[in-house]
Amino acid sequence: MTKIERTIRSILGDTNRNLCSFVESIGQTEYLLFEKKIPMDDIQVTDEVYAVVAAQLKKEPGAVAKGVERLVKECWEEGDQERLEEVIGKKLKYAPYPKRALCYFAFYTYLDIPFFEYIEKDPRVLF
Repeated sequence: MTKIERTIRSILGDTNRNLCSFVESIGQTEYLLFEKKIPMDDIQVTDEVYAVVAAQLKKEPGAVAKGVERLVKECWEEGDQERLEEVIGKKLKYAPYPKRALCYFAFYTYLDIPFFEYIEKDPRVLF
């Protein structure tokens, strides 16, 4: 089990949901942010994340996008809220858009630091 999957399962608990699209999308977001050094706001999630993950998993990009959207919603509506707050760095009133959620998880799983903690230190990553 990868660190990304462990993080998601720490929020959702034991779930029978297929996490593959979500996990791979977070991994692709990590790659874009930290290896290709693309600013968060410049990531084209449809083309640079969902299409790439869809090709890897032999799925349609729309299916990957829908899977990510469902799991983001599930994390915020049914997941462990305390753990979620630890992972992203603050409590959010509403579930974020999927692109933002992918970035929040990517920061935590790649850097071992919650997104909002990191942004306080270095907001340049946003632009």
